Amino acid sequence: TIDFEERRRLEAIAVKGLCNLSGDLKGDYYPLHGSHSYAAKPNGMSEEKEADLRKMGNLFQEPDSTLLLASGMGRHWPDGRGIFHNDEKNLFVWVGEEDHLRIVSMQRDKNMKETFGRFVRACEQVQKVLKMEGSDFMHSERLGWILTCPSNLGTGLRAGTLVNLPLFSARSDFKDVLKKMKLQARGTAGVDSASTGGKWDVSNADRIGKSEVDLVNLVINGVAQIIKWEKLLEEGKTEEVDKEVAAL
Repeated sequence: TIDFEERRRLEAIAVKGLCNLSGDLKGDYYPLHGSHSYAAKPNGMSEEKEADLRKMGNLFQEPDSTLLLASGMGRHWPDGRGIFHNDEKNLFVWVGEEDHLRIVSMQRDKNMKETFGRFVRACEQVQKVLKMEGSDFMHSERLGWILTCPSNLGTGLRAGTLVNLPLFSARSDFKDVLKKMKLQARGTAGVDSASTGGKWDVSNADRIGKSEVDLVNLVINGVAQIIKWEKLLEEGKTEEVDKEVAAL
C-alpha cells in the first residue's frame, strides 16, 4: 500500500510531467482543498475553484465505501491528491484518486477522433517526463497496462459518448443488445447511475484483447448503429429494428 511520502513523491513526479504539457494541452495543477503537499498552492485549491470543478462534474470525492476505504484509498485524505486541467478545459487528469493517474479527454461535439488524439498526446508527453525521472506507467507484456481495478487491465481505455435514446433504451433487451455489441451503458452520473430522460453514457465494455484504436472505432460504429435504430423507432419502424437486432 502506498504510504504518505510515496504518495507525495508520486504527486511531485506526475505534476512535473503535467505542467510540462504544451500547446493546447498546457494548463495548471490544483491540489484538493486542504492538501498541503504542493508548495505552489500550499493549502490546495480555493473553495471557489472546488465549486467550479464540481459544477463541471470533474471533482472527485473522498471515498466513503467500505471497499475503497479498506483498500487504503482514503488514507491521509486529501493530501497528495489533485486535478490538472488544460486551459481549454477539455483535458483533465486526476492525481491520487483510485488510480495514480486518470487521464480524461473530453469535448462537447461528436469528434471522437480529435478527443482520442488529445488523450494519446497527453499520455505520450506525460510518459516522456516520467521516464526522465526514472518512472513509467506500469505495464505487463501479458496483461497490458496495469490499473487499480482488474476490469481495466489491458488498454485501461473507456471511450464513451452521451446519447439520447429514449425509445431504444425503453426496450426490455436494451442492455442485452449492447452486450452483444461489446458496449455498455451507464447513467450520466457514472457507474450504476440511472438514465435521465433517456440520456445514456455509452462506451466500450472491454478493456483487454483489442487495441485502443479498435476500441474507439467499436464505440463510433456501435453508437452510429444505435442512433440509426432510435431514428427508425421515431418513424414507427419497430419491425425493421427488431429484424436488425435479431441478426446480431
